[in-house]
Amino acid sequence: MATPEESAAPGGGVGLFTDSPFGCSGVRAPAGDTATQDMRMERTREDEVRDRMADIAGDDPGPAERALIGRLIRSFLDKTPRGVDQLAVLLRGGDPDMLREHAHAMKGSASNIGAASLARVFAEIEQSAREGVVPDPDVMLGRVACEQALVHPVLEKIAAENA
Repeated sequence: MATPEESAAPGGGVGLFTDSPFGCSGVRAPAGDTATQDMRMERTREDEVRDRMADIAGDDPGPAERALIGRLIRSFLDKTPRGVDQLAVLLRGGDPDMLREHAHAMKGSASNIGAASLARVFAEIEQSAREGVVPDPDVMLGRVACEQALVHPVLEKIAAENA
């Protein structure tokens, strides 16, 4: 069975994604971004998602709040693949304005459910597009795929706990 890093690799290739702060090669924090790397060592993706859900529903959610958490996460998991497909089209299309808007929306969706690492990748795409630069599609889509492979099992777990 492939690891999340192998599954995230374009074509599912083994060994393409190893040894980075994100768990995937070629998927690295920007140079000099030691604060982000230090933060990653202290908090897990699950911590980030659980903290965000506690912000939304409180520390001891009742049945209605738990159902809301489950629906929020499930909605994100259901809609994200289409959003990433559209992101790929926009990255390859070269229109920085449309790319910026879409990356901004994707960043917001990821932030809303606590997928902070994924939101940071979308934020980087958004910032590049804001500067009029369309980043390399293969690199950015690889980073998105890697981060999705790492955060989606966490989201599935928390959604199932709150179904």
